[in-house]
Amino acid sequence: MTTVCVNNIFKCFGNKEVLKGINIVFEEGKVYGLFGKNGAGKSTLLKIILGLLLPTQGSVSVFGKNPRDGGLKEVSYLSENLAGYFDLNAYDNIDIIAKMQGIKLRKEEIFKILESVNLKEVASKKVKDFSLGMKRRLQLAFAFCIGDKKLFILDEPTNGLDIEGVFWFKEKIKEMKEKKDKTIIISTHAFEELENVIDEFIIIHKGEIKKKSNVCDLEIKNKKFVKVSNKDTEKFTKLVDLLKLNYTRVANTEFIVEENEKINFLEQVVKNGIELQRFETYRETIKSVFKAVTKE
Repeated sequence: MTTVCVNNIFKCFGNKEVLKGINIVFEEGKVYGLFGKNGAGKSTLLKIILGLLLPTQGSVSVFGKNPRDGGLKEVSYLSENLAGYFDLNAYDNIDIIAKMQGIKLRKEEIFKILESVNLKEVASKKVKDFSLGMKRRLQLAFAFCIGDKKLFILDEPTNGLDIEGVFWFKEKIKEMKEKKDKTIIISTHAFEELENVIDEFIIIHKGEIKKKSNVCDLEIKNKKFVKVSNKDTEKFTKLVDLLKLNYTRVANTEFIVEENEKINFLEQVVKNGIELQRFETYRETIKSVFKAVTKE
């Protein structure tokens, strides 16, 4: 089932075009990673999905509705910026956030929530006196532990978290995935930390979607990392062009080549007298794809 549909979204701020024809469908039961450099348009896209910004052109639906017309009742949002009532203690923060959503929690329920993010021992401490990691864990409690939401939009959720906090976050995502009725969109720079909990990744660069793929596809593509001698780079590029193989040049003498089952690539390299310095199986990662598609 489709949770969010982003249809041909453009967004301009004055003469600056921040988003350029974005089309994405987010499905129920999946975890999406949204990657992009600073200023790529990630946060703008999330704010449009949340109805906090209006698009210049295009439309968005959340659970089949306009986000400004009741589409956000089952949405939980975690902002990149810290939020909360810093002059109040952690217990009161949970209580207030729940009441704002029409949820009345019992005392033991509030303590259970705080315990789940390792803040029970500081329940009576003012949030302004928390460390950055503790404040972030409190926000995670706001996002995950109050009410039963269906869509989670998380902007840089691991910012400021210590190792224990990151582990808790990943385990929580895995737990939610098992229910198969949640949609989770994570905007992040944490490639290595979150790659094993994401189902699909989307790379935005300069307001455009440059890549959208399943994480499992990274492992099944038959690619080789090749390093040739400096004198043979031109000969090598001519060969891969002749063989019509897809390749990415990652350095002056280093290439990632996608093999074709019908062609013995290594045999062709040797036959053409190209001096190899390295030839090995290449496992693609989100980070390596990101580098390739955002390379200026």
